[in-house]
Amino acid sequence: MAVNVDNAFLLVGSWINCMLFMLEIVLMIQYLQGPSRPRLHKVSMGAIFTFDALCTIAICCEVYMSVLELPCQADDSRTAFQVSATVLFATFGTISMEQLFLCYLYFTLAKQRVITALLVLSVVVHFAFSYAAAGLMLVDKPFLTGLWIYRTAAITYAVTDILIASSLLYALVKLQKTSTVRVSMFSLLRRLMLLIAASGVLVAVTTLIDVVLRLQSESGHAVFFFAQGRMYTLTILANFLASNTGLASAVLPSVAPGPSVITGVIFSECTTSTDERNRENGGTERNIDMETLSSKAPPSGSD
Repeated sequence: MAVNVDNAFLLVGSWINCMLFMLEIVLMIQYLQGPSRPRLHKVSMGAIFTFDALCTIAICCEVYMSVLELPCQADDSRTAFQVSATVLFATFGTISMEQLFLCYLYFTLAKQRVITALLVLSVVVHFAFSYAAAGLMLVDKPFLTGLWIYRTAAITYAVTDILIASSLLYALVKLQKTSTVRVSMFSLLRRLMLLIAASGVLVAVTTLIDVVLRLQSESGHAVFFFAQGRMYTLTILANFLASNTGLASAVLPSVAPGPSVITGVIFSECTTSTDERNRENGGTERNIDMETLSSKAPPSGSD
C-alpha cells in the first residue's frame, strides 16, 4: 500500500462520497414513501440513483486500484483509465440531469424563455465537452487533445453551475419579496439554508473550488469531485422534499399593488348561534367557508 498525499486525498474523497450516498439513500426512501409522487419524478430519481450507485462503485474501485494495485502493477494503467472514465460518465450524467432540472425550475418561477434557453444551451455544451473527455479517456487517449478537452469541460460545467445558481437564486429572492414570512431568527435561517440548498449555490461553490484545484493540477480536487454527483442529487431531493414539508406554510401572501387583489379569507361562525338561527329561519342559513376571495381594486384616481 502506497501512503502519500495523493492517496490520502483519494481516500478522504471516497469516504465523503460514501457518506453522502448513504444520506441520499435515506432521503430517497423518504421521498418515494410520500403520497402522490409524479411518475416522471420517480423515474427521473431512479435514473439518477442508478448513476450515483454506479459512480460510487467506480470511485471505490478507482481508489482501491490507485492505493493498492497500481503501485505494484505499473502496467495496469488502461484499466485505471476505464474506471476513471466510468466515474466521469456517471458523474456528468447526474450533473446534466440536475442542471436541466434547475433550468426547468427557473423557467417555472421566472417564465424567462430567452434566459432559460441560454442556460439549457450551456448545459448542452458542458455535456458535449464532458462526455468527449470521458470518451477519450475510455479509449486510452487522455493526453494532448484529451487534456484541453478535459479542462474545457471542467470550465464549462463550473460556468454553467454558476449561471444556473445565480439565475435561480435571483428568481427565488425576487419571489420572496412579494411574500411575508415569519420574522423569527429560526425561520430566517431556515429560509436562507433552503434557498442556498435549493438554488444550487452550494453545488456551484463546490464546483468552483474543484475546477480551480483541477486547473492547478492539485490532487485535492478529488475530495470535491468525488462528492459532486451526490451533492447534485441532494440538491434535487432538497427541492422535492422542501416543497412537501410545509415550506409553503411559512410564506403568507401579501397584498401587492395592481388592478386585482387575491386574498385568502375564511369566515367561520359559532355553530350554536347558527343552529339557533336555522331553527328560527326555517333551516336556510349555513356556515360560510370561503377559502379564496377575489376582489377588484378601485381604479386609480377614483374617490
